[in-house]
Amino acid sequence: MKKRMKYCLFILSTLFLCQNYTLAQNKLQRISINEGLSQSTVHAILQDEEGFMWFGTHDGLNKYNGYEFEYYKNSFTDSNSISSNKITALAEDQEGNIWIGTNRGLNKFDKKTQQFTRYSHLKNDKNTIASNIIRAIYIDSDDELWIATAKGLNKFTIATEEFQLYTTQNSDLTDNTVVCMTEDTTGNIWVGTFNGLNVLDKTTGAIKQYFKGSVALKSNKITSLYLDSNSDVWIASYNGGISKYLYSTNEFIQYDTSVLGKEVSSDHVGIMTEGEEGGIWMGTWGNGVIKIDKNMDRVIHYVNSSNEVNSLSYNTVYSVYSGTNNLLWIGTFGGGVNKLNLNKQKFKTIKNNPNNSNSINHNSIREIYKDQDNILWIGTYGGLNKYDLAKNNFTHYSDNNGLGNVYAITQDMSDENILWIGNEGVGLYEFKKDTEEFIKITLPINEVFSILDNEDGYLYLGTRVGIIQYHKKTEKIIVFKSNDEYNALESVNEIYNYLYKDNSGTLWIASNLALYQFNIQTKQFKKYQHDPLNKKSISHSSIRSIYEDSKNRLWVATNGRGLNLMDRKTETFTSYTVADGLPNNVVYGILEDKNENLWLSTNKGLSMFNVSLKTFKNYTVDHGLQSNEFNTNSFYKSTDGELFFGGIDGLNSFYPESIMDESFMPPIVLTSFKIFDKAQQITIDKIVLNHSDDFISFEFAALDFSVPERNQYAYKLEGFNNKWIYAGNRRYVSYTNLKPGNYVFRVKGTNGDGVWSDKQLAIPIIVSPPFWGTWWFYVVSFLMLVLVVFLFIKVRINQIQLKSKEQFFRKQNEEKILMMQEIHHRVKNNLQVVNSLLSLQASKIDDDQVVSLFKETQKRIHSMALLHEKLYNAKDLSYVNIKEHFSLLIEGLVKSYSVNKKISLTIDIEEFNLGMKTLVPLGLIINEIITNSLKYAFHDRDEGEIKVRLLNLNSDEYQLIIEDNGVGFKENPNSKGLGAKLIPLLVKQLDGKIIKKVEDGTVYEILFHEIG
Repeated sequence: MKKRMKYCLFILSTLFLCQNYTLAQNKLQRISINEGLSQSTVHAILQDEEGFMWFGTHDGLNKYNGYEFEYYKNSFTDSNSISSNKITALAEDQEGNIWIGTNRGLNKFDKKTQQFTRYSHLKNDKNTIASNIIRAIYIDSDDELWIATAKGLNKFTIATEEFQLYTTQNSDLTDNTVVCMTEDTTGNIWVGTFNGLNVLDKTTGAIKQYFKGSVALKSNKITSLYLDSNSDVWIASYNGGISKYLYSTNEFIQYDTSVLGKEVSSDHVGIMTEGEEGGIWMGTWGNGVIKIDKNMDRVIHYVNSSNEVNSLSYNTVYSVYSGTNNLLWIGTFGGGVNKLNLNKQKFKTIKNNPNNSNSINHNSIREIYKDQDNILWIGTYGGLNKYDLAKNNFTHYSDNNGLGNVYAITQDMSDENILWIGNEGVGLYEFKKDTEEFIKITLPINEVFSILDNEDGYLYLGTRVGIIQYHKKTEKIIVFKSNDEYNALESVNEIYNYLYKDNSGTLWIASNLALYQFNIQTKQFKKYQHDPLNKKSISHSSIRSIYEDSKNRLWVATNGRGLNLMDRKTETFTSYTVADGLPNNVVYGILEDKNENLWLSTNKGLSMFNVSLKTFKNYTVDHGLQSNEFNTNSFYKSTDGELFFGGIDGLNSFYPESIMDESFMPPIVLTSFKIFDKAQQITIDKIVLNHSDDFISFEFAALDFSVPERNQYAYKLEGFNNKWIYAGNRRYVSYTNLKPGNYVFRVKGTNGDGVWSDKQLAIPIIVSPPFWGTWWFYVVSFLMLVLVVFLFIKVRINQIQLKSKEQFFRKQNEEKILMMQEIHHRVKNNLQVVNSLLSLQASKIDDDQVVSLFKETQKRIHSMALLHEKLYNAKDLSYVNIKEHFSLLIEGLVKSYSVNKKISLTIDIEEFNLGMKTLVPLGLIINEIITNSLKYAFHDRDEGEIKVRLLNLNSDEYQLIIEDNGVGFKENPNSKGLGAKLIPLLVKQLDGKIIKKVEDGTVYEILFHEIG
């Protein structure tokens, strides 16, 4: 039964409001002490040439890589530290040095050495900064520093480190309290002071003065100067608004408050910068951040809102800075840093604004439909919304009259004026758009979650008790539920939340317990549920939605097991989950774009599924989504291809072909290098390691600050592993036990949209070998090995040769022994024969003199035989024991010559050896001297004494002393005796000398050397 009602409407039409009041403003992200900032007041911001961000606070200088901070603070014990922790200004020169202004002077930070150089004011020194209180620093096109102080303007030439001072006393500067500077396109320096504007000609030093009244200035207290991309100079003054110098016309213009609007009517603008989009951003003292177009025809205002975490953190702004990738950085007084991404949002967002009645009535979106009149119909937990896109006007159909939460909106197939509305509380309404009349349809259930209009005149409704078939004309109702005549559905607790008809006319039903196929003609159901024993069954029994794509493939979204593709011929399923790249396994809605990609709403953002490549590209709240969580049934595709997805905090809409990846290519930098977890200096072109540096680690970052958490990384160590290792968003890698050699550590990264940057990080690494692994050690070792082999071969050859010689000499020696034995016998026999002949001859001669001569000869032959026998019996002729040898020789001589005489013999010979070359002549000397003593010293005596001493004086010098106590031997120079002549010759042979003394007997002293 139909009950006709016309509900009161609450309609607000505010035509002058721009679309930005219904679409979300770009969100600010706060970076505070909670994220690691050292202090909450940020006076200065800089992005250096490498891409790092620098923040000057009241408690030190902060370096930021998007993930963590590095701090630089004053140390009382380190003169190379920064002079003060209160930072007031930052600038970077062409060499990459950071110049820092503080309340205690100027500092230069050398990033290569990590050292600070201080420049402080010194009294009576002209080449010094004017004051230690620095207000601003500007580096001009000639790489010269301009420094604003409380006592004048300084120019600092970096190359010569010379200061030049401009004051009211030595120049035409209008005031000594200098606040700001900028350089125009002609090279002039604009100087703002607390009493007027100055333009300084760098070439001549001449200064032009501008005051309130002389040009379009409303105040002489200049607070900020900025040169924009049009070569115009923007001028902010205290209580004087905004002025601008137009370069093209050489004139000043003043913007009054009526043009700027109420947002800037009383603002004190302290700082200005220009965004990539061309707008001028202004930081104010107490009224937040203001963006104005250069033509001043549009104003955007960012202020703090106590209940909005993405609003400006504090309304007093000390610094604004336009960084890479169209990011605006805002430093505040007590609120830390704010980051504003000025890139165009990929997704439009419609959400409720509690301060604007011309906005959607609730942020939880349940259903979406766009009709042929360009009207967007939106069902929410607050009722029904009619959004006229052309007029940017919302009409709210509230729940004051029982409309309730709207879950379903369906266009009637036969009447474009009728919408069917399913809700919670009533169930079903017929809504006439022209009269805005709601007609209540009485159903056995007051909740309708999904509506499908069929050509046969029936509506099919998904409810909590079953599927309801409702005939629009006859109002006939059939309920398909569990245990009915069709034995159709699962249980009374089943919720049928989505209905879908495919191209063949088959009705598909998504419930929280199963997927159903319903034949409208036969009224028969077929059920599909997950079977743990069948891998080809549907991955989950709880279903959110169904979609048939342009290639007639049927896709099923599940409530926890991802996306399923159904093969309707085999009734099998293929699933795609988080493991395949889906951001979340709860899939709410499925829509197809013109390129046959599927767009999926989940509990973790939107995902674009490239069906051909089987790849997912995921988008989150950081890309501009209303939230990461979306809602059931809240998705729609318009006839022109625009996609709509509703979630828990608003509605997103977009044209898929307009979703472009960011083109920004972030630099990849090394943020940390450690050896055995000890941080090392990383401002180097290469890393040299010892062979003992067994554990090294690296941290790195892609300097895209838009959403650093989305940046992806890959790395490799060439020489160790030449394949890229894809690490996701992990920024850390370590290596152990690298072998000596040359390596290259490479890192590549993506921007926030997953586009790989062409700016790779490449660091050569040299692992030095131990000394035993160096080339010179190998060369020396090789040479030593060659030498050893050579010596071995040589020694072996010598051994072989020696062995051969030994064998030769042994054989020769054996032959010599035989020969010596033969000679010995022959000599001995001959000596005996000679001695016998002499004895026989002496017996036949009566001449006493001749007989005496024969006997003397016999004695000599006997002594020679004795010496010969002694040498023959020696075992080793190379060295003979002297004491034993000569003692026996001397005793034998005395025994032979001292017949019938008693001769006392004293022998004192040391123990040592002598070679044959020394032994033979020495033996002959002893033989001759003792023989002479025995012959002549005692011829008239019956007894006597002979003493022999042989001493080793040093290594090769010896002493022989032979003395007797006879009558003394007087040498006859005319003597023809052989012994007298033989002794000096033998002594000379021994390289010696002889001393002869005749006193109470005869003494021979002979000094000689061993013959080698």
